[in-house]
Amino acid sequence: MTIQSIFIMVLNLTYCVIIPWFLYYAYRQYKANRSAAGQIRVYNPARLNPHKLLLVVTLLYASAVVVLWLLYMFKVSNVIEDHWFSYIFMLVLPVVANHDRVLMYIGEYGISQEGNVIPWEFISYYEFGKLNTLTNRLLLEIHTKDNVIRGLLPSESQEEIRQFLEENKVQSKLA
Repeated sequence: MTIQSIFIMVLNLTYCVIIPWFLYYAYRQYKANRSAAGQIRVYNPARLNPHKLLLVVTLLYASAVVVLWLLYMFKVSNVIEDHWFSYIFMLVLPVVANHDRVLMYIGEYGISQEGNVIPWEFISYYEFGKLNTLTNRLLLEIHTKDNVIRGLLPSESQEEIRQFLEENKVQSKLA
């Protein structure tokens, strides 16, 4: 085996790992959405995928294949011809985007985030940010005793969430 064949084998395996990895996170999101029926969804404000390792692997893979295509186009190397997915490698790029991932659910018992529930007693105050007119979403900041959680929510949910938070005695701003 040459270094070239090992490199191509690694590229092939990487492509075969990225798609199921992405689908696994999408399935986890689907299960969380199903189990949180009736709760208010707050979306992740990040533009890129919040799973950093998946993001890095995907970007490194796409960069390597782009470099190989450039080498092929300038007739320096034809290594890209051995890569199984050389013509469809762009299908991994949607993995990089965020795709409206839900960051937290606000419900009866508190705020659910990544399987953890933050009870209402630990929430100090909340604050609404500016409205993004392009996406029609508001920035919501929830301050707990030891951290700040930021997320986006649809603007039509603002009154519902404000009423829900005030029912649970959460202040709108630090007094």
